[in-house]
Amino acid sequence: MATVIRENIGNLNDKLIVNLEKNDYLPSFEKSLKSYAKSANIPGFRKGMVPSGLIKKMYGQSVFTEEILRTVEKELNNYLGNEQLDIFAQPLPLESDSRMLDINNPGDYAFAFENLAFIFHKQKMYDEAFLYLDKALTITPDSNWALFRKGLIYEEKKQYEDAISFYEKILKLDNSDAFAQHNIANIYWNLGLYEQGRKKWTDTIKIYQQWATAKRPVENDENFYLYYGGIQNSIFGLSRDAETTYRKGLQYDPENYSHA
Repeated sequence: MATVIRENIGNLNDKLIVNLEKNDYLPSFEKSLKSYAKSANIPGFRKGMVPSGLIKKMYGQSVFTEEILRTVEKELNNYLGNEQLDIFAQPLPLESDSRMLDINNPGDYAFAFENLAFIFHKQKMYDEAFLYLDKALTITPDSNWALFRKGLIYEEKKQYEDAISFYEKILKLDNSDAFAQHNIANIYWNLGLYEQGRKKWTDTIKIYQQWATAKRPVENDENFYLYYGGIQNSIFGLSRDAETTYRKGLQYDPENYSHA
């Protein structure tokens, strides 16, 4: 039975893995091969009378590959529709088993997909990233992920008013979103608007404190302890509190927090 697994592979980025078993694609492959046999025009044979072995030899591998990829696409689209995953407005295939598909040795296969907006953002292809983020927002106008990603891109482009507007949209939906608060505070601070920045930092650290007190599963939020400790140390001068925070981060991600 086909399954789709969702894996987090980085900050605001997920990967989907579609796993197929033989029974997921072999029946459709056999059906397609019979269809080819009925319609094939091969010299020396009447239409519909071509031996199945010859059809398989001539077209088998391409039909085999086509049916597997079609099954993958169907399972992926069903999953995206059922889960309403706006971050995968158009997923991009990653490394897969497609080169290993062998009609003579059918087996189980896995195909991985990553979201295109994240990839284009990483490559600083901002217009292309916006294209797919806007598609995601068309599907889900209140998508925290897409709004935050657009804010990040505008911030990188130094279009700070646009960046703040997208972070503020997130806060209207959820005023306890510490990461949106954090980024607005950071923009104000970098622009020399220290009073406004300090106010946002204060709001941010209150939320971080609530998360920590509630034993929220913050280990799943990349850089949480780094941000929290940074505010404690750099903005409020709470060096001992910051040290405690960084040590907590070390438990979850030693490599990321080793320099803190």
